[in-house]
Amino acid sequence: MVTERKNYNQDEWSKVLQSVEKAQKLQDDRIKFGLDHVNLYVEDVEGNWLETWDEDEDNVPLEANNLKTNKDGQPIVQVGQWFHQVFEAGWHAVEEVLGTQEPELALFSFRSVEVQRAKLINFGTQLLAHPIALIVKITEENKHKINIILQIQPTDNATYLPEGLQLILVSPSGEFLHTEQAGDATNLLEVGLDGKQGEGFRVQVALNDFSVTEDFVI
Repeated sequence: MVTERKNYNQDEWSKVLQSVEKAQKLQDDRIKFGLDHVNLYVEDVEGNWLETWDEDEDNVPLEANNLKTNKDGQPIVQVGQWFHQVFEAGWHAVEEVLGTQEPELALFSFRSVEVQRAKLINFGTQLLAHPIALIVKITEENKHKINIILQIQPTDNATYLPEGLQLILVSPSGEFLHTEQAGDATNLLEVGLDGKQGEGFRVQVALNDFSVTEDFVI
């Protein structure tokens, strides 16, 4: 690897690394989705998006971010795309993550359009012997309202969640909206919310001084 002799401060290096990560993700999506990958990044394909591609996004709200990454360069999970069977890397069918264990999700028999996916969260074996599963279920009640259920469940035949584990719902502006915490014999944490297309929310899974954050947009 050739290293260019140029002095960068920390902020500049951060921007360089974010640009590289975004370019790599763009290339990966181009290979995976072909020409349709543009729709994942651009809301107005017919507009002047090429002219404004490099504009600073640091102050763009979560729900309006065209590149679908947050200000830290991390991907935003587009749950609204799940209705079209478009899923981000790392999000799998619930049965693949939980095995034969059935997720204890609430049943809404009168709702017909629903999708659920799960992602493994691993804090490291020194802190947690088994990974845990973050499960997201979305249900389209009508064209103006989406119901969302967030769950944390144990995996690998573990019976309970680690005591003190927290499932935290946060607004895009950073406001803490709701927190559920595991006790000494808790096997499920659950938070529900309603939203509409374009709205964003953030989920934090925290244990002791460690946390994992996932950003979502409907």
